Amino acid sequence: MHIIKDKNSIKESKVGVHWDNLDDDEVNNAHKFLTEIKKCTEKLRYGTSDGDIFLSLLYLDIELPFPYSEELLPHWKEFAKALKQYQSCLNGEEDTVLAIWGIELPDVVVDLLSKSLGSTFFEQFALYDNNFGDEGIKFALDYLENNVDCVRFSLRGNPMNNIEDVKRLCEVVKRHPSVDTLELLQCKGEDIDGYEMLKMIMKAGRKNLSVIDMSNNDISTGGDTFLPDFLAKNPKKLNFLELSKNQLDDNDAVAIASALKHNTKLEILELEDNNFTSAGWEALGKAVFDKTSLNSAADSNHTCIIGGNDIGKLNDSCPVRLRQKKVYSVLSERNRSLSNVDHFNDDMSVELLPHMLTTIERYANYHETDEEDDGDAPLQDTQDVNPLSIVFEILQRWDKSLAVFEALSS
Repeated sequence: MHIIKDKNSIKESKVGVHWDNLDDDEVNNAHKFLTEIKKCTEKLRYGTSDGDIFLSLLYLDIELPFPYSEELLPHWKEFAKALKQYQSCLNGEEDTVLAIWGIELPDVVVDLLSKSLGSTFFEQFALYDNNFGDEGIKFALDYLENNVDCVRFSLRGNPMNNIEDVKRLCEVVKRHPSVDTLELLQCKGEDIDGYEMLKMIMKAGRKNLSVIDMSNNDISTGGDTFLPDFLAKNPKKLNFLELSKNQLDDNDAVAIASALKHNTKLEILELEDNNFTSAGWEALGKAVFDKTSLNSAADSNHTCIIGGNDIGKLNDSCPVRLRQKKVYSVLSERNRSLSNVDHFNDDMSVELLPHMLTTIERYANYHETDEEDDGDAPLQDTQDVNPLSIVFEILQRWDKSLAVFEALSS
């Protein structure tokens, strides 16, 4: 493969008028691109990539996408040839990845890639900010449809301008035997409704998508409740939903908060940079940790972290331990004003009583042992009081506590 060694040889080599007109920064950028495509081509040819091919200029201080020029075509041809024959790492234990990030892909290069990938199947396929039009979208959808091994399919900054392309993507996702992750960051074309696109994707991937990323797609519900209704039905696969940088408002936040009371599968919900005020964030916060009472804390959603404010994040991934932590947090906060016993009549239930006692006991166990001795004990939050303080408070007012416990037991 012919690679130009330095910026002077770029100008002096047989490359045409375009390169002669480049300034020094553009020459340097061209040199960086040629270096990267050579590295990737050699990895493909010699099987030294461990299954990962990242043709990216993201961290090279270059304005993206890097523009295409005809002088680059020979290098793209060499890359495509190497890609076509690349099989040595495609059957290993690690996931295989092909990602082309921040590089313009005109129709001629798209055609080369399409032909070279006819029988070379990567498990993760990502095209980011490539400035290709409808032909590029068609190529990407063709590859997903024909690649039964594809688990993760990503388009970023490559808008889908035709509703028929969205429909085709949905049909492919619905029938696909392997795809699990769909990332469509900033993929809404000018004539596409972002919310309708989200609804179509969620319906199509109801049974097989665990990750949906639809951030930065101008999604506005207009009061429609499909999104919270979908979450309330607790779809068994979806555990990560990315909706950052959209146009959701406080009404959506309240509806989503209500839906999360019925959802035990969703683990991460990213909502930063939407049109939420403090009221919207407060509603979402209560969905995953309602401190109003011990009952409300126990009945909160203990599986979901809401990104944007890290709502629900208590440094634990176990729902049972999170439930205990939240109950203990309420007990701990009330202990500072010695008001736990005063609240027992209001929010203590027979079902919650043993859980409260267990929570205190488990925190006590944590303080008596080191982390290696009891891996299941919940880690104490920095704001929590010592469990002995809560026990002392309850015993100090044993007459009222005992009356409550006896009434509950009966």
